[in-house]
Amino acid sequence: MKRALWFLLSASLAAGFVNDFVLKDPARTAVDLTAAVVMVLSGVALYLTRSAKKR
Repeated sequence: MKRALWFLLSASLAAGFVNDFVLKDPARTAVDLTAAVVMVLSGVALYLTRSAKKR
């Protein structure tokens, strides 16, 4: 599961970076928002799995 979360985090970061050069304005905004939500959720999930192992 942890590898999948890291993959989601890196893929959303890459999508947010690459779309600035490829997409036009409405699609760019949608991809940026989606990538931001996925980054935040996968980051929180990684933090929670890390803190759960310490308990």
